[in-house]
Amino acid sequence: MRLIGTLLLVLLLAVLATFAYDRRADYLPQLIAAASGGPVVHDQRASDPDAALPSPHGPPATIPYGTPEDWTGLSGLQAFGRARFPLPRAVGITGGELVVELTSELEEGAVARLRLNVNGSKRGEIVVESGITEHRVLLPLRAEDFLAEDVQLTLATEGVAPAVVCRSHWDGGVVIRLRPTSHLRLALDAPLSDPGDLLFAGGMPARVLWPETGDAAQRAALLRLAANRPGIAFVAAADAREGDLALTTDEATRLADRHWAAADLPADWPVPLERLNANLRLRDLDADTSWRIPYDRRLLPGEGAPDALTLGLRIAAQAPEDWLLTVTQDGRLLHGESLRGQRLDITRNVRLPALVGDAPTGTIDVTLRREGDNDDQCREPIPAVGELTAASVLRGAPDPEFMGGIHAGLGDVAALRADPALTAREAMIASATLRETFPRGTLRLESDDPAQEGIVTVLPTEALAERAAAAMTLAQDHGRHWLVWLDRDANGALLPVVVPAGTATGLPPAGRAALLISLP
Repeated sequence: MRLIGTLLLVLLLAVLATFAYDRRADYLPQLIAAASGGPVVHDQRASDPDAALPSPHGPPATIPYGTPEDWTGLSGLQAFGRARFPLPRAVGITGGELVVELTSELEEGAVARLRLNVNGSKRGEIVVESGITEHRVLLPLRAEDFLAEDVQLTLATEGVAPAVVCRSHWDGGVVIRLRPTSHLRLALDAPLSDPGDLLFAGGMPARVLWPETGDAAQRAALLRLAANRPGIAFVAAADAREGDLALTTDEATRLADRHWAAADLPADWPVPLERLNANLRLRDLDADTSWRIPYDRRLLPGEGAPDALTLGLRIAAQAPEDWLLTVTQDGRLLHGESLRGQRLDITRNVRLPALVGDAPTGTIDVTLRREGDNDDQCREPIPAVGELTAASVLRGAPDPEFMGGIHAGLGDVAALRADPALTAREAMIASATLRETFPRGTLRLESDDPAQEGIVTVLPTEALAERAAAAMTLAQDHGRHWLVWLDRDANGALLPVVVPAGTATGLPPAGRAALLISLP
């Protein structure tokens, strides 16, 4: 029996060794991880980590992922994802590394590779294995990576689906999620002590004390900061705990200025799709291939509604193919046609219907499908690629009455005021309302600057009509007023609601926050 057991053990080790060799040793870290129950570790660093992180002031500082409240990742075998990691600015950084923690899920039979770039420079590449896998990727950082206010991580996948494409059997390709436990490890020349550095060093959301009493300028400065830098949670004194930050008016003002940057917006129509963060790059055409084009009217010239799409499409295949081209806007079919050819270079003009009401955002999807693909047919796909060309643009015209004309009336800068009765919870809702009403970089808010013609006053919704009337009395020489608050549309998306300030019905319930926009 002992001899049989020894032979079985030898046979098992031989099978594992053969299997690992067939997988070119990339599977060995996964075998070790599976045995230990931990993530697969991919060390992309060229030098000893302790030598690269000299830390005379104790262990290296840990700076967590900057925006974990949002799902960050990528899906598909040709996809991109981005993330930012804030850097301390009041101390010197002598070395560092980026620890990227991921969860990947790859369908059986597919192969995928993940490329990791830091600030536009390639730093690592890993092979994604079939099934669900946890990864920890250790990326080196260079001196030039510490010059900006954050480290930008870009993820990109490349790969192929199973060799035989059966649409009824296809189960999703690959999905990779960036986990909130991802972080920077930095060696510093001094301990962290600056409020701006401490703000996000403890993780997200950053907890900031909301003053129960205090001057109006302090409250306005805190709201400015939260509007300019997402990820801040205001905390009442009764809920405070060790490590919460208490910011003075000057500190909050300085940090709000630090996190302000004017948005780089297109100046005129038509708008190239490349300016809308649309991924127009070359794609392998397997089954269905889509290019998604998101847009936000508040970021378009004159806040106009797009009324037409000029679509430039180029296709190159190994042999003539039949294609189905469709264009949809927010799930509505706008254009569809069949194409045939081996090399195609076409231009199409597609009319876009008007958005419903004052909806600020929309999405256009351009989809190309092989017409031979159906649930009953499995075949070897003919190699083909496609791309949207530089001729692809969005057309429209300015709309000065969009959202009541408040954006056009306020211009680039406005004064910000805060009601003294605003609670910590209401201040958080107010900061979200400011971000949704005025996307980051589109309106610079100044703490009750009398030199500004436009005024934005933050109010609790308790007795809103009376509070708005009192605030309008204080806004001397301002005869036009609107109330703005957040509500959900039929799809559950948060949208700003804009009504004239004299409206007495349909106001939001107590416990929220609203903005009073006042113009001369």
